[in-house]
Amino acid sequence: MTAARRERRCAGPAVVSFSGGRTGGYMLKHIVDTFGGRLPGDVSVVFANTGMERPETLDFVDICAIAWNVPVAWVEYDWDAPRRTRIVDRASASRNGELYAALIERKGFVPNQGIRFCTGFLKQDRIEAYARHRLGFKRSNGGACSACGRWTAACAPAPVRSCR
Repeated sequence: MTAARRERRCAGPAVVSFSGGRTGGYMLKHIVDTFGGRLPGDVSVVFANTGMERPETLDFVDICAIAWNVPVAWVEYDWDAPRRTRIVDRASASRNGELYAALIERKGFVPNQGIRFCTGFLKQDRIEAYARHRLGFKRSNGGACSACGRWTAACAPAPVRSCR
């Protein structure tokens, strides 16, 4: 393994947030390649479905998971589920905007430039809930790694920690 590749490797345990887009796919492939083509057992990949994703995005998540032999956990917002997070798969994932509509109904207003809450509720909070309650991660001090988007496995010493 080259020194440059070792430098980019995230130390596990780690959670990789996979957006389902081309750039996210590139990032995920790069991380998989950094580990020699196979992620270690303590590195998990999570896709947070908003219910507003294009069908091609859902397809791409599956294609990447199969092509690179990477298990991808699918999560979505559900007010009534434990920690407001439901575990789904390609077949059971919401597709018709019902998650977004449920969030707006619960909040009582539509997000806007002054009050943005969609990404926080539908993606970030779902991934953090999965990491904390399914994988046993502790709450980080301020968020995800600036280099790879993972949640830290132990309380980070700084608000945002890079795993480089």
